[in-house]
Amino acid sequence: MNKLLITFTFLLLTSWSICYGQEFSKSSLKYATGIGASMGKNAEGLGLVFSVGYQREIWKDRLRLNPNMSFGYYSGKGISDAPDVYFNSVSLQTNLYVDAVRFKAFSLVLGTGALVNNSRG
Repeated sequence: MNKLLITFTFLLLTSWSICYGQEFSKSSLKYATGIGASMGKNAEGLGLVFSVGYQREIWKDRLRLNPNMSFGYYSGKGISDAPDVYFNSVSLQTNLYVDAVRFKAFSLVLGTGALVNNSRG
């Protein structure tokens, strides 16, 4: 029960965000943290993922380039049929996003990209 309370408190605290206004810019730094799942040939696990990236507008506020780097720490404890393993993951990713349909504050975003990942543990 104590682990459930700690997990719930952690999720509650990390789900809140601080909002603030800023001037319009064609570029921005992005960071994120969350819970992730990793499934590979030799290991499966759940864990924490941290990401840092950069976003740059390329064309008329509709086309954006977003390279980023992610770090993850995974454990097989949350999966019932997986062995008890621990592993880390580092990935480099470059995405290209385009607003295909835009209506007032709503937009339909399409994206493509490349990912390189290395898992060890």
